[in-house]
Amino acid sequence: MNQSTNNSAKQATNLALNSGLQGDRRRAIETYREAVRVIEANKADVRTDKLQRLHTCHNLSTLLEDPRGLPEGVAPTLRDGSLVAEAEAIRRKERLGCAVSKHARHVLC
Repeated sequence: MNQSTNNSAKQATNLALNSGLQGDRRRAIETYREAVRVIEANKADVRTDKLQRLHTCHNLSTLLEDPRGLPEGVAPTLRDGSLVAEAEAIRRKERLGCAVSKHARHVLC
């Protein structure tokens, strides 16, 4: 992943967060999934910031576990079930504590 691709993953993560905060769950899920795809497709070439990966996995899993279910037009993927474990693995490996954003829905711990 070159710098441009890494920036694309960061932009997708930021756009997804913004979409979620605006209440557009469908767009947030789709955009977080795109960020995950970019990160995974290029992980052999460039390391992605661990906090960015944690944020992406955690917030995507939170959106997917919403008691209202998936938004119309969003189907589950095979990767959905591994997001919580991936976020936990990053926390343990990096010895990250909790990071709390201004918005209660985005607590990383």
